Amino acid sequence: GTFDAAEAWRVHDALGELPPETRVSLDFREVRAFHDFAIALLARDLLARQGRVEANGLCQPQRRILRYFGVDEAGLGDACAEEGRDSRALREDVGDYLGP
Repeated sequence: GTFDAAEAWRVHDALGELPPETRVSLDFREVRAFHDFAIALLARDLLARQGRVEANGLCQPQRRILRYFGVDEAGLGDACAEEGRDSRALREDVGDYLGP
């Protein structure tokens, strides 16, 4: 579904209930829409639990926002499944308009 502010606060609250040393893997592979504010909240939690929370399934736009907030790419886990397919298709489409 959608990762919005309400969902980000739910993740934040759930992480807050865990002991600080707990390692957590978040799976975003089923999420189709991300709200920027929710990604900002997620960044705060990822930074607070440096190296103990891995976020899997985020695509390039979300990963870029997290990097802007200082989140290390190494802690983001696997990229979304469509990453390779979508970026290749985009390059081909852009190439059609730009010419050789």
